[in-house]
Amino acid sequence: MAIRGEKKPGHIYSEKDWNQSATIEKTPYPLSKIKAELAAWELIDSFKMQFPERKLDLITINPGFVLGPTLSSRDDSTSVNYVKYLLNGKLKTIKNSGGNFSPVDVRDVVKAHIEAMENEKASGRYLTCHKKDISPEEFASILRSKFPNHSISKIIEGEIEHHYEYDVTKLNGLIGDLIPFEKTLEDMGNSLIEFGLVAKL
Repeated sequence: MAIRGEKKPGHIYSEKDWNQSATIEKTPYPLSKIKAELAAWELIDSFKMQFPERKLDLITINPGFVLGPTLSSRDDSTSVNYVKYLLNGKLKTIKNSGGNFSPVDVRDVVKAHIEAMENEKASGRYLTCHKKDISPEEFASILRSKFPNHSISKIIEGEIEHHYEYDVTKLNGLIGDLIPFEKTLEDMGNSLIEFGLVAKL
């Protein structure tokens, strides 16, 4: 996500925020997202200056950790593998070293992209995730409630300084309420079972 950075506890992130803590040494992936978006905004500004008579708008969708039902048996994505390993219980314990998740359903991400293209009132940046993040153990707990027959891996909580919160008012104005995270995980787990990535118990 090109939004989250080093802020004090209690800060509520919005489209006004930019991640200023990512580095090529420690967090090259989010840094690449930031640089790509900044380059896009610079390009659009340059175009508007050179061709003021032409109407061209840029809208960016900034999703958090994208989850949801899969459409195939591919398991080469981080989100698919994470849920697959939890449901299979092959890793009895997983140490949380990556912090909390800022989740969003892939169907909401798709909806945001479509609305960004078709809705004339859409503009600027859209922070695309739920209002609050979720810890890995909370993540696993939801899976346990939805798939009680599976031996869900236990998460060993690492050091989490604080939860992150987000102002998603702008996103809600574009696509309405987001799909509840519990449904996201339930639908995703069922799809992994359907495609044979997780055993049906």
